[in-house]
Amino acid sequence: MHIAHLIDSLVIGGAQKLLVIFAEEAKLRALKVTVISLTTQGSNDGLIAELESLGVRVVFLTINKLYDPTALPKLLKVLRNERIDVMQTHLRHSNILGVLAGKLINIPVIGTLHSTHFHPNGRFSRLRFSSEQFLLRFGADRVIAVGQMTAEIYRNRLVGRKLVIVSNPVKRSPGLSREQRNSLRHEIAGDSQRFLILTVGRLKPEKGLHDLLSAFAQVSERHPSAILVVVGNGEMLGKLKSQAASLGMVDDVRFTGSRNDVSGLMSASDIYVSSSYREGLSLSMLEAMAAGLPILATKVGDTEFLLKDGRGLMVAPHDTTALVDGMCYLIENPMRMKEIGGAARRFVEANYSPGQWMEKLLGIYEQARNYAN
Repeated sequence: MHIAHLIDSLVIGGAQKLLVIFAEEAKLRALKVTVISLTTQGSNDGLIAELESLGVRVVFLTINKLYDPTALPKLLKVLRNERIDVMQTHLRHSNILGVLAGKLINIPVIGTLHSTHFHPNGRFSRLRFSSEQFLLRFGADRVIAVGQMTAEIYRNRLVGRKLVIVSNPVKRSPGLSREQRNSLRHEIAGDSQRFLILTVGRLKPEKGLHDLLSAFAQVSERHPSAILVVVGNGEMLGKLKSQAASLGMVDDVRFTGSRNDVSGLMSASDIYVSSSYREGLSLSMLEAMAAGLPILATKVGDTEFLLKDGRGLMVAPHDTTALVDGMCYLIENPMRMKEIGGAARRFVEANYSPGQWMEKLLGIYEQARNYAN
């Protein structure tokens, strides 16, 4: 079976990381995989190299925008030339173009919903959102939601459309030796003895990082050894750096940009914090849990399900005071940190393995192909 994954871009993000996990599992099963990106803009060279090293063919359509008149013909040409058997689409533009292309040349298309966000702003944004909903509802062969909350929110939007929940997977953390951990901590923090608080994700307004910086400034007053490490790139980088400077936190907040060693950073850190205003099923949070990190997160998306029963601490979105209290509680209670991190690791190892995830996807692909034929 030749499987295509169509995605808006190869910027580092949760959906893009899933492609690597898929490629690893596909290689074990001798499946042929092509990843098609709508644009080269912002592409991560490390991500592309990793996909290609796993035998994936990476193709760029290089379209300027969704309604570029060349977009659909370019995609159709690739699908025909590559002799694709089934295609899974990721993110809004790809869901739209992919379903249209699949209908035109009779390729089964599995649309994927990665986020709980459905409040578009602006006329064109609303048009894209409505187009995606219509095509997923009436045109896609199957629609996957990556988490329970994502499915719950879209179930009312895609009336009459059955959604299949296939929760994001996470790879078992390889861990670090003591020497490797100290070396990486020294590289990031300048001092391996500092208490390292990590957050990972695209630097977008909905990640609530202004709240996190404000909260961390108060934490730093009580715990001067703490350092906040922000991993990722995005539109908010300049504003966040300015905020850190205005808070006098230049030496206590590190902005690393995108990194290809997030798993190592998780293993080198002390706690993980998410201040998001919205999430689906956060892959970064799953990675933190797999690394045994104690987590403090806002109660959004599937976070409540992931962190309940002592697997993490949760606070309301926008609640800076609660973020302060949560970080300080963890710093001041190392035994509790260990208990929370251990419970989180055991949970994801039992429920979110890549092998289980891949078998579910392959079953959905076969159903879609059989139905199409």
